[in-house]
Amino acid sequence: MNHPAIRSGAVAVITGAAVGIGYAIARRVASEGMNVVLFDRDAGALDVATKTLLNDFPDVKLLALKGDVTSESDLHRLYEKSCE
Repeated sequence: MNHPAIRSGAVAVITGAAVGIGYAIARRVASEGMNVVLFDRDAGALDVATKTLLNDFPDVKLLALKGDVTSESDLHRLYEKSCE
């Protein structure tokens, strides 16, 4: 990708990251060497997505968080964990 935000070592925070477009974006940025924070409300799908990405991109740092974008407390936790 030819965008300055997409660079190896940077962090991508992706909501809805366990399936569909969110998962496709997570795969793409991981393939670019970005570290990825996966956020989704489906714990089972999030677990599968995380294991698959870790297997396919072992050098990328991944953080998986279960949560809902409609929950203010979940979003606050996402922010706090993403900044660690």
